[in-house]
This record gives sequence, structure tokens and C-alpha cells, in this order.
Amino acid sequence: MVTTSEDVRLLLETKKFDIIHVAMYVCPTTGDLIFSAVDPETKKNASPKRESMSAEMFGDLVRRCGARLVVLANNERLALVVKLLPITSVIFALEPVDPKMIAQWIKAFYMLLSTGLSPYDACKKAFALHQIPMRLYPQLGTGIASREHQMVGAVAAPA
Repeated sequence: MVTTSEDVRLLLETKKFDIIHVAMYVCPTTGDLIFSAVDPETKKNASPKRESMSAEMFGDLVRRCGARLVVLANNERLALVVKLLPITSVIFALEPVDPKMIAQWIKAFYMLLSTGLSPYDACKKAFALHQIPMRLYPQLGTGIASREHQMVGAVAAPA
């Protein structure tokens, strides 16, 4: 588990990743990742010193590490999503989701990925299993979700 912005920076600068999972508070206005404690009710800084990483820096690190997908564990991240979609595909919910329910979806999603399903199909199947509105939004200009769906359909089509 990574706990500081410096840890994230070092990890994403030195390693390659296919998927990055973000399960932390993200500023709904700027999209910045907040590493310091945040009051869950007021969403205000609960630490004497705020530690954060700008959405732009995170996006640059995502690009450098080659991640093809970022999974965001709650819906207050639209400002971050907007900055990530030109770089990579993103999974997130457009509406609030109960933390226990999202945990079930996450477990199902990664289990389905481990069976060889594409991220698009794993996301759809996890939604069908748990009815949690997590959706995959393809990287802008790539049509990844459509291509993956067509490829799976083409493989399964009778001759």
C-alpha cells in the first residue's frame, strides 16, 4: 500500500503498470489526490499539513508508467476523470456507492479480470452481479470499449 505522494511518484516513475486503483480522497474541484487526513463529513483537511498530488502530475505519472486503466473507488472524482481520459481509460461511478457495496464490486471485478476477461467485460459482468453503477469510460479517441466488445464477439461468433 502506498501512503505518500512521494511513494506514488517513485513507484510510477520506476515501474510499469497495466491498472492503477485509486482508493483515496480526491478533491472534487481540482481532481488532486489528497494523502493527508480529510474529515469525512466536512471534506476539509484534518491534518496540520496537507499532502497532495496535482491531477496533472498524477496524469503524467500514469502516462509514464503505461497504465491502460485507472479504477476510481468513488464518485467524487469527475475532475480527475476529465484529466485522465486523454491519457487512459477510467472506471468510476457517476453516483454515490456504499463503501461495502463498492468493495464487493471491486472483488468481483478483479476476480473476473483474473479469469481472462477484458476490463470492459469484467466491468459489465461485475455490474450485472452487484448492480453497482461502475462503468468503463475508454480513453478519448481510442474506442477501446467498443473494440474489445467487438473482438470478444468476433471470437465467440459461430463459423
